[in-house]
Amino acid sequence: MAVGRPNGRHDIRAPLSEANAVVVLFAGALGDFLLALPSLRHLRERHRAARCLLAVRTPLVWLAEQAGVADAVVALDDRAMASFLGGEPPPAWWPAAPRLYSWFGGSDAALRDRLCASARDVEFRHVVRGAGTMHAAEDYARAVGWDAAWNELVAAASLGPPVATAAATADPLLVVHRGAGAPAKRWRADGYAEVTAWWRAARGPVVELLGPAEHADAALAGTRPLREQPLRSVVEVLRTAYAYLGNDSGPSHLAGALGVCGVVVFGPTDPERWRPLSARLRVLRAAPPSGHADAIRDPPPDVVIACLAASLP
Repeated sequence: MAVGRPNGRHDIRAPLSEANAVVVLFAGALGDFLLALPSLRHLRERHRAARCLLAVRTPLVWLAEQAGVADAVVALDDRAMASFLGGEPPPAWWPAAPRLYSWFGGSDAALRDRLCASARDVEFRHVVRGAGTMHAAEDYARAVGWDAAWNELVAAASLGPPVATAAATADPLLVVHRGAGAPAKRWRADGYAEVTAWWRAARGPVVELLGPAEHADAALAGTRPLREQPLRSVVEVLRTAYAYLGNDSGPSHLAGALGVCGVVVFGPTDPERWRPLSARLRVLRAAPPSGHADAIRDPPPDVVIACLAASLP
């Protein structure tokens, strides 16, 4: 962790008065944000006497507002911020001499200097990537000085009470997301097809989430596709879900935060480091594919079906 101290002061536990403000810049994507959410909530509690502003990528603004981790949420990638980072004055919402926590810009000397000049105290961190000795959420927590237990992280990652109890209808809904940011993370499409066919025959309807990475994919047979929808729509459908099935991806972390039960299939990534913060999502570890363009070949569909059935309330 790199730390900037424009005026020499650096006590991250010191209480702030109402006259001061805290700005948090977080540049990660959906899964990163949800893994960091407990730590962002911890920072908000630490500075509860101050006005807190959070800047995230535009697609995450609505979700960050719902999470309640700041008094105001703004876009990190809008024109005003781009102008500021390019050398213009700060955007209108930027407070005078805030305390700044930034998961952004620490490795760029010019940007780092620009941010340090606009805040009274600055701490730079990095969005968690790669292998490590602990879960990514624990990495985020340690970076803000919080020695959190696993159950504390799971509780702080929640976006509301579990939803499955309200979804136990005559036609329980399964939501699936077979995409992922990297092809090597994707369990094979015919496996998803077999599981969704079983669910439709034995239980009820299936909604398939299809994001930008799956824009060219045909929907699974018999499913209702939900293509490239804003997070608000994805949250709405997950709140009606009885169960979820997906890969190591942002929607899987979102399902976990919403309290949906189900299964997440992991391939080359380590679930001990990257699994969703949830006690209701089971993890299946598959053998990594032989090449980056290949789908994960195992576990067999009947194993996934058995694990999915066992996860249900």
